[in-house]
Amino acid sequence: MADVESGRSEERPGRAAWAQPMLRTCRRHGSVPTIAAAAVAVAAIAVCVVLFVQVGSLKKQLEASGVEVPAGIAAENGEAGAHGEAGSQAVDEYSWQDDPMEVIYELGEFQFNTADGKHGMMDIALVLESGWTTEDRLNYEQAKEYHDHQMEMYIEELREYTEKQMGALETPTGPVLAVSERRPRLLRSGVVLAMHGAAAPTGPPEEPGPPPDEPRTVLEKVLDERQPKVRDTVLGLVSTHTSAELITTDGRTTFKQELMDSMNTFIEDYFGRVIDVYFNEFVTT
Repeated sequence: MADVESGRSEERPGRAAWAQPMLRTCRRHGSVPTIAAAAVAVAAIAVCVVLFVQVGSLKKQLEASGVEVPAGIAAENGEAGAHGEAGSQAVDEYSWQDDPMEVIYELGEFQFNTADGKHGMMDIALVLESGWTTEDRLNYEQAKEYHDHQMEMYIEELREYTEKQMGALETPTGPVLAVSERRPRLLRSGVVLAMHGAAAPTGPPEEPGPPPDEPRTVLEKVLDERQPKVRDTVLGLVSTHTSAELITTDGRTTFKQELMDSMNTFIEDYFGRVIDVYFNEFVTT
C-alpha cells in the first residue's frame, strides 16, 4: 500500500504533502466545483425565502398603518382582489373602477298594468356608473391618438395651402407685359395668376374623417345582453303598485328605489351600478 501511495506521489510531483488528505476526500465525495455549486444553490434558496418573508411583512405593516394595498398586489399574493377573486378576469379586464363614469342608458318604453287593473305606459332611462374594459380603453385611446395626429397634419397642410393662396391673391391682377423673351409669360385667370407651363394648382387638403366613437361601458353591454331579465324586473315591480300610488311623487320615488335595488341584485359589482332612474314619460289611465 505504501508503494502505491509512493507511486501516485511520484506521478504528480510538486504537490504539497498537506494537500494529500483533502484531495483524497474530494475523490471520494465529489469534485470541488460540484461542492461549490451546491453551496451557491443553498445560499440562493435562503435569500429567496428571506425576501418572501420580508415582502409579506411589509404588506401587513402597510395594511396595519391604513395604507390601501392595490388589488394587483393582493391578487399576486393569492388573496382576493378589490373587484373579484384572486387573479380572476375581473381584476384585469374591469380595471375601469379606478376612473368610473356616469352614462345614460335608455331602457325604453313599457306598457304595463297596475295592481288595481289600470293600464299605463312609461319611458325609462337609467343612470349608470360604469366604465370601459381595459381592452376597449386601450383601443379607443390608440384610435383617438391616431385621429388627433391626422388632424394636426391636416391643420398644418391647410395653413400652408392658405398662405400660398393669400400670396397668389396679392399678385397684381392687371395686364402684365413680358419685358423680354427670357421672362415667363403670365396668364390672367380671375384673381389668381398662373405661370405659363407651370403645374395646375392643387386644391385644399382633404379633411380627416370624424373622431372614433367612444366604446360602450361594461354595464351597458351587460344590460343589452340581459334585456329579458331587465324588462321582467320592471314589469313585475310596477304591477305591485296601484295607479293612485304611481301618480304621486312619493309613489314614484319608492318605485324608482325598488327598481334600482332589484336591478343591482343581478348586476355584479365589477360591471357597475344603477344609481338613478329617470321617467321620460309616465302615463296611467
